[in-house]
Amino acid sequence: MNLEQVTRKLTHQVMWFGQSAILITTDAGRRIYIDPIQLPPDAPPADYIFLTHPHGDHFNAKVVEKIRRQGTRIVAPRNMNAPATDALEVGEDRSFGDLQVKTYPAYNQRGFPHPRSKGWVGYLLTFDGLSLYHGGDSDAAAEIAGMKPDLAFLPIAGFVSFSVQAGVEAARGVGAVLTVPIHYGRIPGTKKNGERFREAYDGASALLSNTLESPRQKAEPTARGMR
Repeated sequence: MNLEQVTRKLTHQVMWFGQSAILITTDAGRRIYIDPIQLPPDAPPADYIFLTHPHGDHFNAKVVEKIRRQGTRIVAPRNMNAPATDALEVGEDRSFGDLQVKTYPAYNQRGFPHPRSKGWVGYLLTFDGLSLYHGGDSDAAAEIAGMKPDLAFLPIAGFVSFSVQAGVEAARGVGAVLTVPIHYGRIPGTKKNGERFREAYDGASALLSNTLESPRQKAEPTARGMR
């Protein structure tokens, strides 16, 4: 997809609920949640729920229970204590009808607080002609270099994930058509990380509005990214 097409998808079919929680609505109306921890009262039921790891800023069992319904597929790392219908290993490919899934390792290079040995993951989802990567919590840029998805959601809180500058370098390596920074604002001192990323990154990027704070989505690529 080109930048205009990806931006349209992001603007009209993706909602961000802060931290790493996003909701994607496919062309057919299927709803895909990733790491939902806090949602509006009228959050629609899920067709798919993807969990990257068990930390409380990515997994809330009560929220998962609220949006699951009969037939909801809950996908999680194999060693995660969660009500998963499908447990995946790092590097595994899986198909759910027309939704293709591949897991990538998500860990901290120093080994804390996300050890590689835990087998926690990020997800590359492909559907409706769109490839979308969600990084979970990670600062392991080499694992995702050269991926080239249409859309990449990268965590940039620092310490638990990429710092802003490390996120910029990771984004260059990933090579997405459009990159969206996430996982900032909740940790003290990170509220402006999205803006810092946008200023430093020389590719196409977009900042999302937290739907819990502003129901109207905004997703405009930077002028630098439009060149």
